[in-house]
Amino acid sequence: MRPKVFASTFLGSQEFIERIWKRAKGETVQDTRNLPVIRILADKPSLGVIKQTVETEFESPPGRLCREMPLYISRQKEGFSLKEMGALGGMKEAAVSQAVGRFRRAIQETASLKEEVQKVLRKLNMSNVEL
Repeated sequence: MRPKVFASTFLGSQEFIERIWKRAKGETVQDTRNLPVIRILADKPSLGVIKQTVETEFESPPGRLCREMPLYISRQKEGFSLKEMGALGGMKEAAVSQAVGRFRRAIQETASLKEEVQKVLRKLNMSNVEL
């Protein structure tokens, strides 16, 4: 059953039209385009959920990985502010920024670390987010 039609013309690709019909029927549609506005509008996990997911994935004693990965994901992938992130971890904004930068460089140098981040992103249902 098609939803009521409000306008008779859609302009866009077949994929776009299908997404519109699914949304009109109340179905959940995951948009895989890598556009900043989509990330802003999409439901995103809270800082606490990101931190907890990383800690659960790496049950070893909290180390640099458990401290910096949630900060990196929260900043680079979800766009949380340095102030928000610092408040959660009891850190100053500059320290958060430095930790995110260190982790970003570490990902570029270590393929296995990039895989670990992808694992966490999948658990957070963020697997379509580019690193």
